[in-house]
Order: sequence, then C-alpha cells, then structure tokens
Amino acid sequence: SLRDGREVYINGERIADVTTHPAMRNSARSLARLYDALHDGKRRETLTSATDTGSGGYTHKYFRVAKSSGELAAQQTAIAEWSRMSYGWMGRTP
Repeated sequence: SLRDGREVYINGERIADVTTHPAMRNSARSLARLYDALHDGKRRETLTSATDTGSGGYTHKYFRVAKSSGELAAQQTAIAEWSRMSYGWMGRTP
C-alpha cells in the first residue's frame, strides 16, 4: 500500500498521501492500472507466466528468465503491451 506512512517530500513539503497529491496521483494511478492488468483475464495470458516456485502464483513475463526463443518473444510482447497501456509515458515501470 502506498498509504503506509512513508515519507515523501517535494520541494521541502512532506506529502501525506501520494495517491491524492497533485504531483503524484496520476503516476500512482497509472502504476495501479499496470498492476491491475496482471489480474485482468483479458491481459493475463499476454502479460504473465507462472512462477517457478510451485506456489501456483504468477508474475510479469519480464521477471522470468527466457529459456527459448518463444519465451523471449512472449516477453517482448508483454513489455510492448505494458508500454501501450501507459502510452509510453511510464518508461521505467517496475
């Protein structure tokens, strides 16, 4: 949660809530949309793959090591979709 009491400052002003402050709220909303997409049934297959922990969990394809050319191509597709969702404005997303 971004509402966990973290200390964030802009120009010496402490921001109490980055999700509502005018300088941060749009970025916070954009990141939330990206994370929500990982759980969206329409995008999940494109964006995610199963983790290798055996837990039944999944992660963004980018965070897995590609073991074939097909997996590498799927990672590129996932990154391209991620970029389209932010219209290219979130260039260094998590």
